[in-house]
Amino acid sequence: MVLRRLSTLVAALTLLFGGMLVAAQPASAAARILYYDASTAQEFVSAVNQGAAIWNARVTNVKLQPVPAGRTPNIRVYADNG
Repeated sequence: MVLRRLSTLVAALTLLFGGMLVAAQPASAAARILYYDASTAQEFVSAVNQGAAIWNARVTNVKLQPVPAGRTPNIRVYADNG
């Protein structure tokens, strides 16, 4: 009788805390995409694209992508002679 109550208690605690452990784990969020415009970066366009590729290889929650046509960029890269 005591063994039955103990096993019932253990089963109930496992269900209770097992569900809490599963619920406590954060869901993996989708990466945020920031669009960049390097069209005014003059001779540094390839360096900007390479930098974005390096960033994307190392950072998982924020991705850098070239701005698609018709969309406003989050980041603009300028190069000038000044």
